[in-house]
Amino acid sequence: MPLSDEEIRSHFVEVVMSRVNAEADRRKEALLEYFGLTLPGVSTEEKDCLAQCIPTVLPSLYRRWAFLCAARLLQAVPRNQLEHLCDGSAANEAALVLVFIMFLESERMEKQMDEDLKAYGQAHSGAADLGVVAADFIRSRMAGIKAALQPEGGPDPGRK
Repeated sequence: MPLSDEEIRSHFVEVVMSRVNAEADRRKEALLEYFGLTLPGVSTEEKDCLAQCIPTVLPSLYRRWAFLCAARLLQAVPRNQLEHLCDGSAANEAALVLVFIMFLESERMEKQMDEDLKAYGQAHSGAADLGVVAADFIRSRMAGIKAALQPEGGPDPGRK
């Protein structure tokens, strides 16, 4: 029986959110690692404090972006291919996460993410700068997830 648009959308969002939630477990460790590379002159205590200040990586925004990606997939990808990608296999779930990451890397979504994160930072801290830090962190984490999903020695589809 063919899947409905809602079933495809729900499956896609569920796959993306399960990966985002799995990555959230390593959040503080990843933030400290990221700050170690990007803020070499800052003390360990300051980096730890900064990691505490950055809000949990915004599940509501990831969900919103996943819905935007699913909507685009439903417009652009043939139904039979979408149904195949929604079969629940590990390989196809990895492919869906990779599609999501590539969608986030698009020029349009980079602008949307910047706007969403600045608005989030402003609303939750009174400072849009936290949104910029969160945006940079999200980009670095997505690049790491993308690298982990690439077959060893396989081609990188590149940006945009």
